[in-house]
Amino acid sequence: MSLPQQVLTSTPCGEKRITPANDSIQLSRREFVRRGALGAVGVGLTLGSGAMMLGQEAPATPRVEKRGDMVYRRLGRTNLMVSELSIGGSPSPEPAVFTEALDRGMNFVDTSAGYAGGEERIGEVTEGRRDSVIISTKCFPYRMADPTAGVIAACETALGKLRTDHLDVWCIHGVGAPEHFLADPIQAAFEQLKTQGKIRFAGVSCHTDPVRVLIPLFESGKLDVAIMAFNVFSGNTVKPEDVKAGKVYDNWLADSGLQSVLDSAKQHDVGLVAMKTMGGGALQKPDAYQADGSTLAQAKIKWVLSQDAVATALSEVLSYEILDENLGAVGKTLTPGDQALLREHVRERSASVCRMCGACQRACPAKLPIPDLLRCLTYRDLHYKPAYARQVYREITAAGPLPACGACTACAQACPHGVAGPGKVEQTRGVLA
Repeated sequence: MSLPQQVLTSTPCGEKRITPANDSIQLSRREFVRRGALGAVGVGLTLGSGAMMLGQEAPATPRVEKRGDMVYRRLGRTNLMVSELSIGGSPSPEPAVFTEALDRGMNFVDTSAGYAGGEERIGEVTEGRRDSVIISTKCFPYRMADPTAGVIAACETALGKLRTDHLDVWCIHGVGAPEHFLADPIQAAFEQLKTQGKIRFAGVSCHTDPVRVLIPLFESGKLDVAIMAFNVFSGNTVKPEDVKAGKVYDNWLADSGLQSVLDSAKQHDVGLVAMKTMGGGALQKPDAYQADGSTLAQAKIKWVLSQDAVATALSEVLSYEILDENLGAVGKTLTPGDQALLREHVRERSASVCRMCGACQRACPAKLPIPDLLRCLTYRDLHYKPAYARQVYREITAAGPLPACGACTACAQACPHGVAGPGKVEQTRGVLA
């Protein structure tokens, strides 16, 4: 992928600098956001002050630009320019590593109320440099008695923890159906928060069945940003019958329908943020996984960013070593050597990595949330996060015990990757319940 090196006068967040035509007009940040929600953002005007006069047409926001060693991409219609590599918050890095990441140009950070201590740490690190950081966080409205009041209250809590007066992207966490975002009570909360200037853009995170869940949200015109599980396993698979032969099926984006999600996001100008970018784990046999000077982790990041619908790839930069390694993928093209490296990794790990397509859950007579259960196993076994795996399992079962697995083979027959099966469901319960 060849990246044009365009330079635009802007803040580190990619916001245009604006000076009122009448110097006596003074707009507070919140007032400017409120007016922006009524039309300014639609023509590319966002927060800030500076070189451009009101009444003049804003310069077009570039799709890609390079500043120093970092490459930035346009986050859909938000017109925010986000670093290709961004900071994941589950967990957040230690403050010193976090600060180093920001100093080296990473300007987008994602967290959630469900990430223990994540919002507090981000608030600690970004206080004093808030205008150079784009913050996304999330809430869970599904079990709230009054979703409108609950989402608003959750936003107020997040603002306090993050030590800020506004959120750049406010998300509904883990949407499993379009109505989880489009329901009237949720939309009422978003509208009120936008009017008050407490949030700028509306987002969701989606782990499972993005074809069914995300495309209607894109088409609704109400969604600005989607954080989607997306990694090299999303685009490649090994069919069960081909495992022994070692064949890798590398057109899975098209045949799974994920390509239609990428295309729809571009068509409707929704900013896409890739999460779970290290699907399959990145630490297995590190000496063996080298190609053209790239490590496995770098090849995975380059694969995600080779999809031009993706604005940024979330990464848990939990040490200086990981930070250096992952930054080495920024602005780099996916090479044939990288692709060969990834194909071998997919061949070895295909039957262990759930693609979160939702086929097993749709086939399950008990409608068990099988992809979410398999995600817990991934956290425990491939990403070495047993405590987080148990936390996610508790969230999945918070509304009550899951239905019993009838030990049928419907999920195994529906799974195109040979991952799902009644044994995996029972394994999850056995080790995490």
